[in-house]
Amino acid sequence: MHATIKLLAKDLLPPFLQRCLRELGGGNKWKGDYPDWASAIAASSGYDAGDILERVRAAARSVRDGKAMWERDSVCFHHEEYNWQLIACLMTVAARSGGKLHLLDFGGALGSTYMQHRKLLSALPECSWSVVEQPHFVSCGKKEFCTDVLDFFESIEECLDHRAINVFLFSSVLQYLEDPYDLLGKVLKLSPDAIVIDRTPFANTGERITVQYVPKSIYPASYPCRFLDTRQIEIILAEHRILTPWFNNNFDPPYCHGVMSLL
Repeated sequence: MHATIKLLAKDLLPPFLQRCLRELGGGNKWKGDYPDWASAIAASSGYDAGDILERVRAAARSVRDGKAMWERDSVCFHHEEYNWQLIACLMTVAARSGGKLHLLDFGGALGSTYMQHRKLLSALPECSWSVVEQPHFVSCGKKEFCTDVLDFFESIEECLDHRAINVFLFSSVLQYLEDPYDLLGKVLKLSPDAIVIDRTPFANTGERITVQYVPKSIYPASYPCRFLDTRQIEIILAEHRILTPWFNNNFDPPYCHGVMSLL
C-alpha cells in the first residue's frame, strides 16, 4: 500500500511538493541556530561518527559489482536516475572545451556522483573524475574503486599535481566546511573553466549555522552544517566571470540550490 502511494505521489505531484513531503517525512533534520562553527561542532557527533565509511563502501561495492545502479549517502538505488541540472552544467563545460571534461569533485565520497552519471559521461571524448576527500576515504577509494577515469586524492594540490582540471564540483559539501567562502576564493585563483555548486542549502538572508541530524536508517550521525549566504556566494563567483541562474533539482528540499560560475 505504501509503495503504491509513493508511486502515485511521484507521478502526480509537482517536484516542489515532492521535495516538501520528503523534508517533512523523516529525512534529514536541521536543529539550532548557533553563534559560530565551534559551537555547532560541540553539539554534534562529527563526520567520523559510527561506521559511515563502512556503509558508504558497502553501497559503492554494490554499484561496482552490478548489484545496484548507483548510490547516494550509502543508500543503493536500482533504477536509472540523473541529476539533469548537473549534467547540463557539465556538458556545457565539455562543449566549451572541445569535448573535454576533467573534473575535481571536492568531498565526493567514493565517486557516487560519477557512478550515477557514468553512462552519460562515457560519450565524451575525454573525461576524468578526481575525488578530493578525507584520508580514510581516499585510501579506500584507491584500493577498491580507482579506474582509468576515477581517482582519489587527499588535497586539491595533490590532484592538480597529477591531473589537469577544467571544472570544480562542490556537491552537497560546502555547507559542512568551516570556511567555504575562503575555499571558493582560493579555487577562483586557479582560474578553472567552471565552478559548479549543487545540492547546497542557502538561507533567505545572511547565513545560519546549525546541526544536521542524519536519519538512523542511513547511519546515526550529526554534523555541523550551515545555510550559506546567497549574496556572498554571488559576489565571490561573479567577479570577472559569468554566473548562471540558480537552479534546483527534484530530490532535495526547496532551499537547496545550485549555480555555475564560468570563466
